[in-house]
Amino acid sequence: MVIHGKAYTEADRVPSEHRKVLHVDKFDFGKLYAASVMYGYFLSHVQQRFQLEKRFLMENSGVYQKDYEAFSLESYMALQGAETLHRWSCIRSSHALQIIDQHCTILFGKYPSGPHIEQVPFGDAEMIIHLSYVKILTYQALAFGALLWDVQHNFTPLYPHVCGGY
Repeated sequence: MVIHGKAYTEADRVPSEHRKVLHVDKFDFGKLYAASVMYGYFLSHVQQRFQLEKRFLMENSGVYQKDYEAFSLESYMALQGAETLHRWSCIRSSHALQIIDQHCTILFGKYPSGPHIEQVPFGDAEMIIHLSYVKILTYQALAFGALLWDVQHNFTPLYPHVCGGY
C-alpha cells in the first residue's frame, strides 16, 4: 500500500496494473457485477449457516474450539450437496432482485431488449475501465450482496410491511 501510494505521488511512475485498461461491453460487465452481488449474498448466507452449525456442534457435542478450528468454511461447503448449495444460492425475495436490477441499471444503464437490440452501436455500449477498478467494483459488489443478505435476514422479519416480506 505504501509502495502504491508513493508511485501515485510520482507522476511518471504508476504501477503496471493501474496502467492496464479494458474495453468491455457495459451490459456484459453489468451482468458480471450482478453475478458478483448474488455471490456475495450467497457467501453471507453460507457463512451464517456455518457459524450457526459450528456453535451448535460446540455446545451440544462437546467439541472444543481447538478441535473445530481445522473445520473451515471451504470444507463445510464441500460437505454440502449440490441441491443444498443451489437452494442457498437462491435470492429469497423478489424485492432483493429488484434492488439488484435497479442498482445495476443505475451503474451500467438499461440492458436493451426487443427488436431494437441490433441497433445499439458497440461504441455506445463500450466501457473503458482500468483493471484495478474492476477489482474494486467486484469487491464492492460482493459487499453489497452480503449487505443485502444481512438486511433481508435481520430487518425483514421484524418489519415485513416495509421490505415486502419474503
